[in-house]
Amino acid sequence: AGLGASATLSFADADAIRDLAGVQYVACGVHGNARVHYSGSAGDKRWFTRMHGTDLHLLDIKRTWTLRSGRFFTEKEQEARAMVMVLGSVVAEKVFGEKVDPVGQDITMWNQNFKVVGVVTSASWVVRPAAGDDEFDAVYMPYTTTHQLLNLTKLNDIIVTAASTGEVSDVSKRITELLRQRHGITLEKPDDFTISTQAT
Repeated sequence: AGLGASATLSFADADAIRDLAGVQYVACGVHGNARVHYSGSAGDKRWFTRMHGTDLHLLDIKRTWTLRSGRFFTEKEQEARAMVMVLGSVVAEKVFGEKVDPVGQDITMWNQNFKVVGVVTSASWVVRPAAGDDEFDAVYMPYTTTHQLLNLTKLNDIIVTAASTGEVSDVSKRITELLRQRHGITLEKPDDFTISTQAT
């Protein structure tokens, strides 16, 4: 993310990072708060949650996640800016109820209808999803859809995994060099982005 109030990362930055040596997966990120709404036979349900516009590879990166039902969105849906949504398990339970599988249902956000294609939850019995949890009290859609609906041009963050743990430091350095070059940052000027690793 950019330092200060303005985001500095772009789609093109993410695409360039994908081509770096040692990079395994890259997921773009656009985040915000949003209210989702479902109107069904049992009445209207609304829930205030976190919205993540992200990349289809997020599920590959988040190895502590599992699909409780359905699937994640596809490359074709991402390219088409499809109106599809994956729910965190907390949102699914708050809006549809604990016993209901919401896959195939329509849910509304920003006065737009989205088709629910999957539900994600924790793969670990130690981590129990709860309200306010930024991972599972959340909804996910293609970042391309988010950018089209909100008319955004920048990303909040880019998540990257290295092909091997031994390459994390080298990959981090390559990303720093690449972004400085792409953003036209001269030697005496500081980065307009921050990079953190799991090690730090």
